[in-house]
Amino acid sequence: MARSMNVLIFGASGATGRELLRQGPEHGHAVTAFVRDRTALDAAYRDVQFVQGNVDVRASVENAMAGQQAVICVLGSRTLLRRDLAIAVGVHNILTVMELSGIRD
Repeated sequence: MARSMNVLIFGASGATGRELLRQGPEHGHAVTAFVRDRTALDAAYRDVQFVQGNVDVRASVENAMAGQQAVICVLGSRTLLRRDLAIAVGVHNILTVMELSGIRD
């Protein structure tokens, strides 16, 4: 059986993120959702912690990652026609903070 982990999810308000928010606690994990706007998610996720911030602000990513054992990133734009520099900066911030924090999952 897999061990229980503290898991941080970036991109939690999208379709894939919402499914991860549903499944994580079902599998015994302590899930934290990193979101820009907490109101984007409904009250159906009672077993989930929420951290509000922006991925393009490294300090927000650092604060959210404290105490986490694993990170899942499902950031993306809603359309292929829209490029969002904040996502590229955010993924860079996530990977940098993971490396500095020693998070490998």
